[in-house]
Amino acid sequence: MSVFLDPLETRSLFATALAPMTVGESATGPIVALPDGDGPVHALVQTGAYSDESDLAVSFEESDTGAAWSAIDGSAVPGLSPNSLALHAFPRTKRFLRCQVVVTGADTDAVLAVLVGQSYKLF
Repeated sequence: MSVFLDPLETRSLFATALAPMTVGESATGPIVALPDGDGPVHALVQTGAYSDESDLAVSFEESDTGAAWSAIDGSAVPGLSPNSLALHAFPRTKRFLRCQVVVTGADTDAVLAVLVGQSYKLF
């Protein structure tokens, strides 16, 4: 049996939701415009150093216009820890997306980067 697969780069969009940086207490990533899609958004969070006595929370918001934002249910990335990689998928209903990061606890600085991806709609 043979299967024809399109290259990933021609049928998907990947974008930086938060460039590699040190976040102090909180940060909001840039607006990412995603294509119409059939499946979930995939978020890849790579963490660097931060205190294991602190909590790092990464979640996402969506918007129709890029002006009024609402939290996406189920978008909070679980299982984050220092120097780790986490992959999380969640649905979205609007075109624009942005990342929200909050660091709480003993030390409110965390190093991380966030990448998001979405497959193009297939007909």
